[in-house]
Parts: sequence; C-alpha cells; structure tokens
Amino acid sequence: MRSIRIAGAIALLAAMALPATIANAAANMSKNVSVIEEIKYWGGSHLTFGGDYAYAAQWNGRGEKPKVGGVHIMDISGHPKEVGFFKCPGEDVDVAFVEPGVVAVGHHAAVCNPFESGEDDAGLYTVDVSDPKNPTMLGEVNLPRDVDAVDRTGRQNHSISKYPGKPIIYTNAGGLPSNGLMLTHMIDVSNPEKPKVVGEFRVPAPSTGCHDFSFHFDKRGKFGFCSGLGGTSIWDVSDPLAPTVLTHIVNPLIQFSHYAVASADGKILAINDENVSANECVPEETPTGAVWFYDISDIENPQMISYFSPPRGASPIGSFETPDGPCTSHDFNWAGNRTVVMPWYTGGFSVIDVKEPAAPKEIAFYQPEGGSMWSAHYYRGRIYTNDQLLGFTALEVAGL
Repeated sequence: MRSIRIAGAIALLAAMALPATIANAAANMSKNVSVIEEIKYWGGSHLTFGGDYAYAAQWNGRGEKPKVGGVHIMDISGHPKEVGFFKCPGEDVDVAFVEPGVVAVGHHAAVCNPFESGEDDAGLYTVDVSDPKNPTMLGEVNLPRDVDAVDRTGRQNHSISKYPGKPIIYTNAGGLPSNGLMLTHMIDVSNPEKPKVVGEFRVPAPSTGCHDFSFHFDKRGKFGFCSGLGGTSIWDVSDPLAPTVLTHIVNPLIQFSHYAVASADGKILAINDENVSANECVPEETPTGAVWFYDISDIENPQMISYFSPPRGASPIGSFETPDGPCTSHDFNWAGNRTVVMPWYTGGFSVIDVKEPAAPKEIAFYQPEGGSMWSAHYYRGRIYTNDQLLGFTALEVAGL
C-alpha cells in the first residue's frame, strides 16, 4: 500500500540466538522475528514501562476466569521473567508509570477500590513497586458519579495517560456518547497515598470524548491527542488542568478513532481505527480498519498522507477473539521516528516502515496461533506484547 488515493479513498539488533522451541510452533511470522520469552496468563490488556521493568495489566472483565486481574511485573533487564504480581480484579485495567517505584492503575469495577455514595465504580489506584516481588497498594480515588449519563457504570475510566514531567494522570472515559458524560478527568498523584481529582475537561462538539489519549512535547509546544467516535482532537496542554482544543481531525473512513500517537520527532501522527463491524480484511482495496498517517508539521493544520490496511491478504486476520471477524487494531506505539508497531488482535502485530510516509510497508510480522493481541509496544530494542488469550511475550526484530 500504499500511497493514498485521496479521491478514491474518500468515494515491524540482530536476533538473539535462542531455541526456536520458545516460539509458538504454529505462529505465522516473518524470518526477521525471534521470540525471546512467553509468560502465559489470560486477560492481558495494557502495557507500560519504567527502567528495567514492564508492567502488564490483566483484567477479568470477560468473566470466563473471575478474580484473576491485576498487574504483572516483568524484569526485562536481561532475559525477561515475571518477578511480581499485584492482584486486583477489575475491568478495563490500564496501567501507567508514574515515577520509579510507583505505577498507577485505572479501572472500573476494581475489587481493591470499592466506591461509595457519590462516586462511580471507575477510578484509579496507585501501587508501590519499589520491591517488585512484593507490590503493595498505596492509595486510591474514585471518579465523581455522573448521574445524568445514560450508561455510566464502569464506563468513566477506560484508559489512563501520564502527563510527561508532572504527577498528573488523565483518565479517559471511552469515546462514546454514553461514556461518563464524555469527560476527561485530571488526577494529581504527587502524593501517591492520596491521589485526588483536580480537574475535568470536555471537548466541544463534534467530539464524543477520549477513548485513548497520548502526549507529545517538542519546541512547538505541549500537545495531547484525544481519539474517539467523533474523530481525533489535538489539544494544547501547556496547562495540564486547563487544556484547549487546537484542531479536530474527522475522517469518514475511520469507523472509530481509537488511538492517535505522534512519531518521536512529532512530524507524523498515526491514528488507528478500532473497526468492529465493517472491514472484510482485504488490504489495498479497502481502507476500513486501517492505520492512518497525517503530517502534523503544522500542528493546527494536519494533512492526510496515507494509510496501511490490515495485511496478509483476504484471508481474515480477525478481531478480538473471533478469527473470522472484522479486521481491527489496538494499542500501539512508535519505534523512533518512522516505524510503527501495530497489533491486530488475532492478527498478531505488524512492524510498519513509514520512511516514505506516502507508501508505508510491513517489514516484519508475528501472528501467534490462538491469540488476541491487545497491546504491542517497542521498548529498548525489543517488542513486548500483552495478549488477551496468551499473556506476555518478548520478541526481537533483526535490524529494529
């Protein structure tokens, strides 16, 4: 793919020498991918990193295996291994690195953070991970109850994002009209034992709030990217408690703007489509379910460049836990300025080369049998994944 035809569009270091038996024997993978370690559990969701550790969230929201959720602590300083686990079953468990020794966990319906009158069951708690073998809870806060929301219960805190350089967490409602009055809440975690809500913000129409949120700071300013059903809005977050909206990206070919993340140099914005109904998994011929690339050199005037559709032909790579479902993508990040690591649920992940932004191409891929990959992130020379059905995997891609 893949220079975008705007008129027509609108009408994945050399590999470590480890035994091949580590890898899923039936995995479909490119020759430049090496599997380093697999740590099995059910319910993998978000990932975050700090120093020599990866923090892999696990949720029990689907109900098949109740009371298993929390955060797995992985020592990734050498050969990856699990060294600790903080147990707190909940739904939509997201994790953010706050500072060395402290992580924050966003949730709804978390067992370790019950709500009281005037609060919602969605909130945030902090965990002391300074002794990774014995993580302990520090503090917690619940969000104010939104009595006028159509479907408020468990819907106000879908994901969390740490503001760079300050002890502020943004909570994101979910990006649908029914999600927590479409509010983003700001939580002060400067005292991890007593986190507190210190602000809230709602994007003016046509936004429906944020499903996921990312930050990018450079010499131009401090920016936030809020994606949801109504598109992607770009915020000026110079004042973390009083953001303003700079512009709004609406693409009629994106069913649900899921997550928008800027390249390391801030020149390209990738927006992925959590398409859950329309995509037949046919690349090139259809842009549905694709990741879209925008030139944001002029931050207030984004320009569409290209898109990359779910790859590997018309044979469906799947969605969620349904191999024959519509193709869609989820929690991704950039490996530098011009490489994106993108998970496709049952389709595993792609490494996408965007050196020529108008013609992005897949340079590596990994598709494990029986997986449903929620997150795939690049960190310190490796790719780490968190899978709803397979758990945590560490991989290397030659040359990445």
